[in-house]
Amino acid sequence: MNITGRQTEELLNALLDVFDRSSLEQMLLFKLDVRLDSIVDPHGNMRKIVFELIAWARNHDKLLQLVEAAVQTRPANPRLSAFYDEFVGKGLTTKSTDAVVGHGAHEPHFEHDEVLKIHGLLVQSELATESGLQVLQGGLNLEFRGGLPSSGPPSQRLLNTLFVLNSTGELTGGEVPFENYLANAVALSGPRMESVELEKFLKKLRS
Repeated sequence: MNITGRQTEELLNALLDVFDRSSLEQMLLFKLDVRLDSIVDPHGNMRKIVFELIAWARNHDKLLQLVEAAVQTRPANPRLSAFYDEFVGKGLTTKSTDAVVGHGAHEPHFEHDEVLKIHGLLVQSELATESGLQVLQGGLNLEFRGGLPSSGPPSQRLLNTLFVLNSTGELTGGEVPFENYLANAVALSGPRMESVELEKFLKKLRS
């Protein structure tokens, strides 16, 4: 994903707000399996360390994973959450939505923030992987599946897919793709706590 100079500064300041050296090291190791000292100058000050971390994430196509890991570790921080919402929203594409506009497009099932929440739950359930995406799409109409996002990092494709599903109504034959997708997600994430939260969204969609 691309990131502007302004967004880089916002992310840097947000990370500095919520992490010290020790907690940043733990977040990277636990969430990304990366040792901080292996990718930045260990003798730099915190601002330099975080700047180099962002540069490393951008150069290795791990920027979205870094932001998601930070938000999952510090979910209550409003500055970090606001950056996540803007960053993810700016990264969305409309190409996939356009590809399926003729297949039951309608008013969104969920609010923007709810889609982001579903995405976060699926990431936490470890379904934002190549194999996870394939299983989540199991049972969907084959023609419809052909219009879903097929390029980019799995986590970003998952997010784009959710926004496509959110704007797709009932297909010919009575299938609601988002309902099937969420049902698969509930089954695959159980018995984790994320499954309970995902099931709430599924019930809301069915109501």
